[in-house]
Amino acid sequence: MIVDYIAYTLLLFFITFFMGVFVQYFRTKTITPAKMFTYKKGGVFEHYFIVGGIMAVIILVHVIFGLNPFRGDNVYADLIGLTPIILVGFVFLVFLFVFLLYFMTSIYLKIRSQIDRKTYYEKYTDLIIKASFGLALFFTLVFIIAFVIGYRGL
Repeated sequence: MIVDYIAYTLLLFFITFFMGVFVQYFRTKTITPAKMFTYKKGGVFEHYFIVGGIMAVIILVHVIFGLNPFRGDNVYADLIGLTPIILVGFVFLVFLFVFLLYFMTSIYLKIRSQIDRKTYYEKYTDLIIKASFGLALFFTLVFIIAFVIGYRGL
C-alpha cells in the first residue's frame, strides 16, 4: 500500500513538472535550466503544495471512509486510477486550445493587415494561455462529472 502511494506521488510530481515547463515555455518562449531534483522554480518538486494537497485528500478519504484508492470496486478507485490519464488529457487539451487560439488569431491578423502582429501577440499571449487553461479545465471537469454520473448508472 505504501509503495502505491509513493509511486502515485512521484507520478503526480512528474506530471506537474511537465505542466509547469509547458506553461513556462508558452509564456516566456524559454526554458530556464535549473537543478532537476529541487523544490525551487523549475525543479521536479516545485509544485509540492499541489501534489501534497491531492495526496492529503486521497489519504483522508482512505482513512475516513475506508475506500482504497488503488484497489477496489468503487468510483473513487477508478477516478484515482484515471487521474494520470485525465492530467495528460488536460495538458493535451491546453496544447490543442493554445494552438487553435493562436491559429484563429493569426487568421484574424491576416484579415486585419493593419494590426502589428508582434505587438498584438505580446499583448494577448497571456490571455490566450489563460483562456486555453480555462477551456481545458472546463472540458476536463465535464468529463469527470460525466464519468461519475455515468458510472454504473448513478
